[in-house]
Amino acid sequence: MTPPQTTSAYACAPEGADTAFGRQFWLLTSGSAVRLIALYMVVPFQVLAVTSGLGVSTGTTGLIMGVAILASLPVQLLGGAAIDRFGRIPALVVSVLGGLALYEGLAFAGSLWQVAAVVFIEAAVGQSLFFTAQNAMTADLVAPRHRAAGYGIGRVALYSALVIGPLLTGWLLGAGLSLRGTFALAGLVSLGFVPFLVALRETRPPGAAHASSHLRQTLRGYAAVLADRRFLKLALVTMLPLYAFAQVFNVYPALLRLQLGIGPATWSWLVAVFAATAAVLQYPAVRRFEARSARLGLAVGAALLGTGLGGAALLPAGPATVAMLVAAAAGVVLVIPLAQTAVSELAPASLRGRYMGAFSFVYVGGFALGPAIGGLVIDRFGGTVAAVLLIVTGIVAACLYLWVAPQGPSAAADEATAAELEALINRELAGVPAASPQEETG
Repeated sequence: MTPPQTTSAYACAPEGADTAFGRQFWLLTSGSAVRLIALYMVVPFQVLAVTSGLGVSTGTTGLIMGVAILASLPVQLLGGAAIDRFGRIPALVVSVLGGLALYEGLAFAGSLWQVAAVVFIEAAVGQSLFFTAQNAMTADLVAPRHRAAGYGIGRVALYSALVIGPLLTGWLLGAGLSLRGTFALAGLVSLGFVPFLVALRETRPPGAAHASSHLRQTLRGYAAVLADRRFLKLALVTMLPLYAFAQVFNVYPALLRLQLGIGPATWSWLVAVFAATAAVLQYPAVRRFEARSARLGLAVGAALLGTGLGGAALLPAGPATVAMLVAAAAGVVLVIPLAQTAVSELAPASLRGRYMGAFSFVYVGGFALGPAIGGLVIDRFGGTVAAVLLIVTGIVAACLYLWVAPQGPSAAADEATAAELEALINRELAGVPAASPQEETG
């Protein structure tokens, strides 16, 4: 079988050429924005729809969604390897189908098990596969020195979609459409990604398909990823701010409804303010900390995210709510792209999909813990305890980032370390035992 034709603005460019943000990058970013508009017409309102439509508590809904997401993690384990073997674009196509399952499933679900089923499908082959493929494709297309900015632009597109999607939902609700009707319409919006997929060209590095040809080799590739202690430390700490951030799309609107009496219409405007702030701050904030200290940027971002979300739920409704959400948005724009950049720079090109897949595994794990634990805390201990826990999570993550995060791009991209890891991975893929110290020194 002839492998799909690939292209990479970064890999194919003349040495020294500045090929960042070419036509293919902008096609990917624009198409992703369309897909994400559909996603954010639904996700920030899904818990409100289930709790009001099916009469289920916030804790039960959050737990069901969290467990469904966790159950999908074994499927996602092979997602990065599949992206390396079959290509980025097939993964993006499958992710569109996973999103459709969620939107239409929530629109017509009549019981909690049906909600759990579509959440499982979307978590397994929808959003996670989409972000993994998008991240890998961005790294393929953008030179290393521009990757933080490239991921930052991707986040601008994401937050722009997070402005438009909820506002569309709020407008449709005001026009008399139900939440279920809005979810069904989101499925049609998501199909707007298809023309961009047709125009995109595959970017998978040639060596990636060879490295992914057998399941045993796939698992060995992941073993090599897990042998990278810098990656493990960074990924595990990143689960803490993700726990807080995930609640924005699940139980957090229920927390604000409990604490401040905020309903779906007001929430659509608040989440739009959150996203607009993130879109405006994303590029300049990442550029500033990319040039200075990724470690400091990650720490500041985690602290702002946790204290902002927790503070918004503790302070009286009004300007303070908006101010705290603006602070939380400023935190998000630092944590996620800086962490993504560090992971991409740790990854050899032939295993970039698996590094991003492993990071997405952790990403989705944080998104499972957010609704599962956050919802239970709200039900068992009340909204105030849940808000304080968000603040504590952000502060703890900030302290840990100062300990484990790389100082900057140069630390993550150290050539000697990268070459050593590449050799280890190649030996693992070939089934050759690691050399003993005597053999290494001759």
